[in-house]
Amino acid sequence: RLTDLALELESLFPSVVERLFLTPDDPLGHMPLVQLKVVRALAARPSTTSELAVRFHMSKPAVSQIVKRLVEAGMVVQHRSGEDGRIKTLDLTPIARHQLEERSRVRAEQATLVLSNFTTAELQQLMALLQRCAVSQSHVDKAS
Repeated sequence: RLTDLALELESLFPSVVERLFLTPDDPLGHMPLVQLKVVRALAARPSTTSELAVRFHMSKPAVSQIVKRLVEAGMVVQHRSGEDGRIKTLDLTPIARHQLEERSRVRAEQATLVLSNFTTAELQQLMALLQRCAVSQSHVDKAS
């Protein structure tokens, strides 16, 4: 029974996410998911290629290719470390930060339209359940 529910959720979730957040106004909507993950990670804090490789369980050459594409697109800049000039720290450009903020804004507008059909109690219940799922997932991440 639980497996059936999990399969149903797996089938349903992409359309839910699409309905909530997919909008033609998303300035980063064209970006491959893996590049978007790197952009979001760098928005949280500058990192090195090695740090990103560990975080995303990818090889350093694979991350280097992603970073190269983001640098070429004007989304990421590389700075040499003051302590060790061989180490390059990656950070977002102001344009990338602006596009990420705009993305959040237009996605929030889209989600607001969809969620406006729910009562306050339903929204509170939905958020509580999603937060429980997020916590449960973090336990799975730690175990692997």
